[in-house]
Amino acid sequence: MSHNRFLRLFFPKRCPNCKQIIPIDRDTCSCTDNNVTQIGDDFCEHCGHETDNCVCGGRYSAYFEHLAAPFVYSGAVKSRLHSLKFYGEKSESKFFAYHMSVRFSEAYPLVKADTVTYVPMTERAQKKRGYNQSRLLALEISKRLLVPFDTLLVKQCDTKRQHDLTAEERTTNLVGAFGVADGADITGKTVILCDDIKTTGSTLAECVKVLKSCGAKEVYCLCAAISDFSPELHF
Repeated sequence: MSHNRFLRLFFPKRCPNCKQIIPIDRDTCSCTDNNVTQIGDDFCEHCGHETDNCVCGGRYSAYFEHLAAPFVYSGAVKSRLHSLKFYGEKSESKFFAYHMSVRFSEAYPLVKADTVTYVPMTERAQKKRGYNQSRLLALEISKRLLVPFDTLLVKQCDTKRQHDLTAEERTTNLVGAFGVADGADITGKTVILCDDIKTTGSTLAECVKVLKSCGAKEVYCLCAAISDFSPELHF
């Protein structure tokens, strides 16, 4: 029996969603098996949706070459991501990081990543929330994939909330918002870039653009969930 499982004999893990004790032989609660839409193995790496729902035709972004996520942003997944993002339930990061790590390992079994990083927030925004949920996900994924964690990007200025903007406005709202962190070593590296939710992909595209302009060899975007398909969000 592993050390973690031994500890769970005395300190049982409870599901943050239904509050029931999670069996020792499971990482997640059975309640998440229902009301959850998982993304299958056959998916488009440009928009992240299953191939049958893809209309981007591989033309999603000049910078978007690899994108994967385990879930669709709906049902229990949406509720749990809200708990992580807005209500201080940091433990939810472990649940999502587990599934994100599995998705990455299965989708890219031959990829040897050099570092795991995340989509940053401004200092003011992070201070207000108290943490960056994408950073928490990246830290957990780093542990699970045994890939070094590093802060490679900074958000240089406050921007309007993407959620409040149209698809066209989202594409310009973040231009120039991100920069490279002081002392970041990016040249020639294969990077896993973590975020919680992908909607239009504008945020990820801007981050990938910065990483590649500073010498990253490849960038693999890894999200917890992707918003339900909506054509007007993509074009």
